[in-house]
Amino acid sequence: MQDGLEPIPAGSIQIHTVEPFCPICTEDFTNPVKTPCNHIFDDACIRIWLQTSEKCPMCKRELFQRPSPTPPDYSADVEPLRLDFDLDQGALVRELNVFVGFHEALPRDTHPDFTIAQDRKVYIDFATLSPKMVAAAMWMKPDIRHRTRSGNSVCRTYWEWAVNEMKDLLEYRDGFTLDAAGFRSKLEAEVKRYIIWKIDDAVEMPTYHIDFTTGRTLTSDLGVVRDYITWCAVQEYERRFQPELVELEKSG
Repeated sequence: MQDGLEPIPAGSIQIHTVEPFCPICTEDFTNPVKTPCNHIFDDACIRIWLQTSEKCPMCKRELFQRPSPTPPDYSADVEPLRLDFDLDQGALVRELNVFVGFHEALPRDTHPDFTIAQDRKVYIDFATLSPKMVAAAMWMKPDIRHRTRSGNSVCRTYWEWAVNEMKDLLEYRDGFTLDAAGFRSKLEAEVKRYIIWKIDDAVEMPTYHIDFTTGRTLTSDLGVVRDYITWCAVQEYERRFQPELVELEKSG
């Protein structure tokens, strides 16, 4: 903590202040220090004060800037996806932490609720939505520690197909405004069409073939990612075109 406190020799205290006591504790000075704004306090008192405030108790001048807390980096705990496109890794890690934050606010093994009114508008900004999409997919996908009964990694390839298909749709529709229901259904149809075509199964989406106590399947987990992208696209539309609504929701 760079607070700039300067020790004051006890014999020269009268040179610096007309008061013989510390303004914080109102006791006689024992170990006086001077702030950059030329106010005098006992060293112990001002340091206790600065644990909860960055400002001088007398004039409110900022004495130092408290460093922003560094969010935990969950990227090392998540098995990455092999994708057909590149992303800014810093942006991906930030979005991964945001998505994990939604999960940690809920009971274990439950899905976040990203339901929104179907008639709300979305704005598709590929650069903004793509790291959010990949981060959500990385977290929802069962990691390599979960295996199928045959010993293979659980549906990793299906997730990679799905994310690449969603990426193509976001890129193709970049800059478009759609209603939320239409956007969500396009994401679902694009992913389902491709995966069903690849596995030559026109009846069902593949499942994990492992036992989740919550009954998780590829379909349900992809649904969370799809809902999350739609939810984020709604936020982007309102941020761009309805800033007064965003401010109203924040204040409310």
